[in-house]
Amino acid sequence: MSYPALALIAIGLGFDAFSVALSVGGRWSDRRSRFRLCFHFGLFQFLMPIIGWQAGAQILPLIRAWDHWVAFGILMVIALKMLVESFGEPDVRPIEASNPTKGWTLVGLSVAVSIDALGVGFTLDKMAGGQVMYAAFVGVVAAAMSLGGVLLASRATRLWGAWAERAGACLLAVVAFKLLLTI
Repeated sequence: MSYPALALIAIGLGFDAFSVALSVGGRWSDRRSRFRLCFHFGLFQFLMPIIGWQAGAQILPLIRAWDHWVAFGILMVIALKMLVESFGEPDVRPIEASNPTKGWTLVGLSVAVSIDALGVGFTLDKMAGGQVMYAAFVGVVAAAMSLGGVLLASRATRLWGAWAERAGACLLAVVAFKLLLTI
């Protein structure tokens, strides 16, 4: 595989991470939250192709039927939660209780943005010896794109407040529906 093709694949896989980071990063943009989000998105984008490569083509038919629905459900629940919370009073909204950069919500988001990378991992057996390096490159690109999304969202939230959060929730819903259209 050529380096330009590898870069395009990594960027293509990283767009979901960028979009989700853009959606949730405005309200939770302190350094720890940014690190957690970017680290986990990059880690999962690295691990999923490796898992796909190891699992092989035997598992692909079993998960292909429902993987998009799982990712859709996770993203839609979070998008709806963000949208509802954006209409609450700023001092009443429970920031820590619903922080998507912590706990199982972060794991769910990480899986949702990297599920496509699992499918790409099934093709890694065609690459002689470069599987781990390819997956590492994908992970680094996803982490960098996530950081870009978080930083952009942070700036937008400071400028436009709750409207930026609502736009982020809508963007998350669009990403969820995009996953359904790729079935």
